[in-house]
Amino acid sequence: MAFGIKRVDVVAWKQKIDQGQIAFLTHYWLDDRFPGCKTVTKVGCKDLRRLSEWGKQYGLKKEWIHHRKDGYSHFDLLGDKQAEILRQKILKSACSIEQEKTAVYTAALLSSTLFILKFWFSQFFIKSNK
Repeated sequence: MAFGIKRVDVVAWKQKIDQGQIAFLTHYWLDDRFPGCKTVTKVGCKDLRRLSEWGKQYGLKKEWIHHRKDGYSHFDLLGDKQAEILRQKILKSACSIEQEKTAVYTAALLSSTLFILKFWFSQFFIKSNK
C-alpha cells in the first residue's frame, strides 16, 4: 500500500519519464512481503534500454523492470539497495552542484579580474599619454 505521496510528485515523475529522463519517485509503502521496508523508490524511463543500462551499473537485472502498459515502466528499489543507490545519487548531485558553484565563482573571479585589468590599463594609458 502506497501513501505519503502527492499527485503533483507523481505527475512530475511521469513528465520526466515522458521526456526520456531517468526519473526517481520515493514514497512510503507497506507490504507484508517486505517486512522492515517502509519506503520504495521507483526509477523509471520511457527508453527501456536506457533504464536497463542505468540499472546494470547498480547490479540490477533488466528482468527486474516492472513493465507497465501505460509506459511508466520502472525498477522498484527497496531496502539496502535503495539506500545505496539514493546515497550515490545524492553524492553525484552534490558533486554537480559543487562543479556549478566552482564555475560560477570562476566566472565571477574572471569578471572581476577583467574589470581590474581594464581599470589598470586605462590608468596606465591615461598617465602615459599625458
